[in-house]
Amino acid sequence: MANTLLTVDKITPRGLASLHDEVNFVKSVNREYDDQFAQSGLKIGSNLRIRKPQQPVVNTGKTAVVQDDIEQFLNLTFDVNVDQLNTTFQFGSAEMSLDLDMFADRVLDPASKIIASKMEQKEINNCIKGVDNLVVSSSSLTSLDVLRANSFMTEQTCPTSERFFMVNPTDEVDYINANSNLFNAADSIAEQYKDAFVGRANGNTWMRSNRIDTITNGGTVSGTLSATTVEGGNTLVLAGLSNAQVIPAGTVITVAAVNGVQVETKNNVGRLRQMSVLETVTATSGGAATVTVNPLFASATDGRKNVDALPQNGAAFTIAGAADTTYRQSLAYNKNAFTIASADLELPQGGAKGARSVMEGISMRINKGWNILGDDDITRMDVFTTSAVLRPEYASKIWVPVT
Repeated sequence: MANTLLTVDKITPRGLASLHDEVNFVKSVNREYDDQFAQSGLKIGSNLRIRKPQQPVVNTGKTAVVQDDIEQFLNLTFDVNVDQLNTTFQFGSAEMSLDLDMFADRVLDPASKIIASKMEQKEINNCIKGVDNLVVSSSSLTSLDVLRANSFMTEQTCPTSERFFMVNPTDEVDYINANSNLFNAADSIAEQYKDAFVGRANGNTWMRSNRIDTITNGGTVSGTLSATTVEGGNTLVLAGLSNAQVIPAGTVITVAAVNGVQVETKNNVGRLRQMSVLETVTATSGGAATVTVNPLFASATDGRKNVDALPQNGAAFTIAGAADTTYRQSLAYNKNAFTIASADLELPQGGAKGARSVMEGISMRINKGWNILGDDDITRMDVFTTSAVLRPEYASKIWVPVT
């Protein structure tokens, strides 16, 4: 008996299921803001202001001190030129008569995996550039590197539950090889031996990914500031770099005499505050550059304080890592370090056929229509996602040099 012909409303949920299986990072972070975009055609607009958690100051003594209610926001913004991903594929009556599993194997799964890979790459690299905490490995990934990354998060009161480690596959292999003879649970050792996969270690659930971009330092990794950063400012004015040196997004900079503070007690943590560059910048021919970082507060009494002093004109700065060196990146994080949202796309009006499906906050649309110019039956798959860093202190990145 012939199968019922497959239609877009039947294949869309299956295509989304295939995509969903491929996106480890997207599934492991906060997605509570999806519902606010889950209205046809982004009817709330392409931008959502998210209120960040307050950090009130604790006072001592009998007398209460009234604090100003200072609200901090970040923007979760959709850019159609960046965030809408699509791929196309063709199938005819022969494929339409297949059962759904066979059709998925031939058509849907390959298309879903390609678009899932691109979405995962886009969101990981968008988030990692906003992470300030950094551990630079000397040669290969070690347990100490991961533990240090975790300690930076714990230092800032990050919950120990729902922690993940997105590891570069090359570094995971080195880690497994170096730790194969250590005392571990038998089932964990068996999993590493049989599947070459860590699973869970050092307080994190491990997931491998080859979608995190490498990062490369320029020829100069130190210099001086040529301006003082103001309270609440988010720029560092660098001098002494190489001619036209590129400072890529995700570069981490420290400034002399600017230490970090603990997010709740506001006590000096005893180490320089790490600041991640949020957008790629190219220095001038004279080696000057202005980079954007997360806002810095030194004297705020409303809980926003995150450094013990502001960067001063003439202070020495250092770029993490070695000059002219490329690093692989891995990322440790708590679920609430980042948020990812997926918006519903409009269904076609007119002759085309379309369907939309949502699974755990990820929305997919599949449209099918006839191209009269090319005499082709075209099917198009779309997803529309964006991401933002909610709490950068809840994440740490690890760099391992490429040799």
